[in-house]
Amino acid sequence: MSGVMDRADILDRIRELAASTCPGLTAADIVESATFNTLGLDSVRLVELGVRLEQTFGERVIVDDWIDQEAARGDEGYTVGSLVSFIERSMT
Repeated sequence: MSGVMDRADILDRIRELAASTCPGLTAADIVESATFNTLGLDSVRLVELGVRLEQTFGERVIVDDWIDQEAARGDEGYTVGSLVSFIERSMT
């Protein structure tokens, strides 16, 4: 992906990809404090979203690394905001 993206741009892209991965989701549902579980993305859909994110953001974004990081956080993990932060860090 070319050009510089800020946090809002990354969030918008995640909203777009998550909504296309999980029909019925709207951009209004996808806020930084939401977890992907509460949004209805099971493990299969999360993998599908990960593939789409990697295609969109390029090889520097390895979603499996984010999943491993979030697994350590337990119930506090897998938030939209943590994914935005991960992508921000990966792209710098």
